Amino acid sequence: MALIHHLETEYKILGSHRVLEMIATDILALVEEYYPLQERVKPGAILWTTTADTGRKPGRGQKVEDCPQVTLCLPWVTAEDLTLPSPGGQRGFRQRDIARAVRLVKAAQAAGGLLTLAELGALFNVSPVTVQVWLDEHYQRTGEVLPTKGQVMDIGSQPSHKDVVIYLLEQKVDPVEIARRTHHQQSSVDRYIRDYERVKLLMSKGMSPEEISHATGRSLHTVRQYCRLVEYYHPELCPTSEGKTASNLVPA
Repeated sequence: MALIHHLETEYKILGSHRVLEMIATDILALVEEYYPLQERVKPGAILWTTTADTGRKPGRGQKVEDCPQVTLCLPWVTAEDLTLPSPGGQRGFRQRDIARAVRLVKAAQAAGGLLTLAELGALFNVSPVTVQVWLDEHYQRTGEVLPTKGQVMDIGSQPSHKDVVIYLLEQKVDPVEIARRTHHQQSSVDRYIRDYERVKLLMSKGMSPEEISHATGRSLHTVRQYCRLVEYYHPELCPTSEGKTASNLVPA
């Protein structure tokens, strides 16, 4: 689209949009042929092939590994990194690694790709579990959920999308900002909030999860997820609450 816009505005080539698309496609194909990505990688960057972010979850019966792939140029070391003082100490190196992991995940999505915990583990020579701990620490500190493959395709474990959205809502974060931080569609964030508020209201009236499910048309499993969140954030509405936590990873 940028190339088509340039042809129209700078070169004043007007006419069929389809013809302009064909010209742009041919130009990009020539660039790829004579200047492949490997020759355009900047110092400090790495090439990485990963899952393409198509904006769609895998269809029923489709394996995640069968999703389209894309090759990206990721900023492993930046000019800013070279100006920073030595981390000093184990915690300093840990914070540097977390910051780099965050940068890679965001850069990958911005370029149309989604990194997995396993891929990040391979890049840092650590286990995927260690990477998960890093990203959890970033979430605890900032409230930002990073767009890894598991989160975007809804195949991650914790924190769940509901947990994160409702946690931010209870921190008085505006729904628009919640959508930005969680990389969710605004309609999805609004739906989570709307369902949560309905369940909270009905729980305050003493209704059981089964009754709430019937009244709202939401599945019993989904209602129970929201009930758990209400118990966590508003125990005063649940006199029989046993103090369950909303999630292992939602800050108390």
